[in-house]
Amino acid sequence: MNNTFGELNIDNFKKELEKSDTVLIDIRTKEEWEKFWIIPGTDKFIVYGHPLFEYQIEKLDKSKSYLLYCWHWNRSKFAMEIMKEKWFIFVKDLAGWIDKWTKAGEKIKEKL
Repeated sequence: MNNTFGELNIDNFKKELEKSDTVLIDIRTKEEWEKFWIIPGTDKFIVYGHPLFEYQIEKLDKSKSYLLYCWHWNRSKFAMEIMKEKWFIFVKDLAGWIDKWTKAGEKIKEKL
């Protein structure tokens, strides 16, 4: 498999979510997570700004496919860059963040 990193629009993000080996990760600050919704099927929440933020990423299985999202694009983008440096294989970010997801009428839920 080629190293694949970048953004996916909502339709392509949803297609990747359907794959059984895909892990969906919410990358946000604790305060953001407490205030805002999440995408159903979220497998993991990694706290942006936590002292162990990078360690939490490093301990993930590098052979799996990852989809990332955040409230604002910069947090998941930053996590994706770390994953690229750590030799992950497939990491994609939701273009437009969860804000665009909700405005498109996609399903959300309040908490994990």
